[in-house]
Amino acid sequence: MWRGKETKKESWTNISFIKHKITGYMYFSIMIEDKKRYLYEHRIVWLAHHPSWDIFDSSPNNSIDHINHKKDDNRIVNLRNVTHQYNMFNTLAKGYSWDTKYSKWVAYIMLDRKKRHLGYYVNEDEARAAYLKAKEELHIIQ
Repeated sequence: MWRGKETKKESWTNISFIKHKITGYMYFSIMIEDKKRYLYEHRIVWLAHHPSWDIFDSSPNNSIDHINHKKDDNRIVNLRNVTHQYNMFNTLAKGYSWDTKYSKWVAYIMLDRKKRHLGYYVNEDEARAAYLKAKEELHIIQ
């Protein structure tokens, strides 16, 4: 992959993808106009099949979704361009978890890239019900 400013002698290196420790997506870094950029494998695959698509557009309307939820399955048939909100609907998170600080179940939901607290609950079923109710009311696909 070429990197650096355009010169008479071009510099090429091999790309080595790294698995992101938090997200699990494969990526690599590259210097573009003296700025370090991170490019994800699934976004590169999408760009290869859709050359007019803007890989650097990080707006909420330009996410790439893995249809089968497998982050390492970057076949074009498994990818689609969706809004960030729609992509977040596919997360496998259940919307509630055990809070060790308060020794209670806490329910939450993501909306417009913000985590919204739904409350603390004594049992798991109540936390799950609170999440499902909020999901029904707030996660409306447009």
